[in-house]
This record gives sequence, C-alpha cells and structure tokens, in this order.
Amino acid sequence: KDILTPLSKVSAIEKNAILDEDTITRIYSWGHSRIPVYQQMFDSTGNIVHDDISSITAVLLTRNLIVVDSYDKRPLSTLPLLIPICVDPDMSLVDLLNVFQEGG
Repeated sequence: KDILTPLSKVSAIEKNAILDEDTITRIYSWGHSRIPVYQQMFDSTGNIVHDDISSITAVLLTRNLIVVDSYDKRPLSTLPLLIPICVDPDMSLVDLLNVFQEGG
C-alpha cells in the first residue's frame, strides 16, 4: 500500500476524450508514459452519473499519440488501449514485479 498513488493524485483521461491539440499537450505535460483511461457512466436519459477516475478501464501508452494529428480531433477510444492489470493492494512488491515481468 505504501507505493500506491492515491486516485486523487492520478492524472487520467476519459475514454471518449477528443485528441485535439489541448488534450494531447495536457497528456504530455503529465510526464508519464502510461495514462489511466476511465469511462463515464450515464443514466437512461444520457446524463452523466459517474465521472471520476475510479472506473479505470484501460491504459494509454503515450507513444501511440505520435501518429495522431490533433487537427483530426480523433476520439481516444480509436487508439489501441491496454487492459489494466488489477492487483491486490496487499500484494508484496516481489510478487507484483513477477506479475509485470510475466506480462500479466
């Protein structure tokens, strides 16, 4: 638990964000190679009911942004996104490193 970053301090982006110049600049300004991607939740009328990063559904590798033309205003969801690895907060660091090394 000591090495986990609190969600309140995590920089993340919504899955349907439009990759315009401002968004791409903001992503790069965070200074991370992997960005959590979360999904907004809507009610039956289309109103947003849940818009926080606790619903992480994917991970963006920022190197994939190199092929994006900001003038195309491409949705983030059209890029290849990784499935996040979910781990127990009480997992030992040695076990966690083994999970990452196995690609899992």
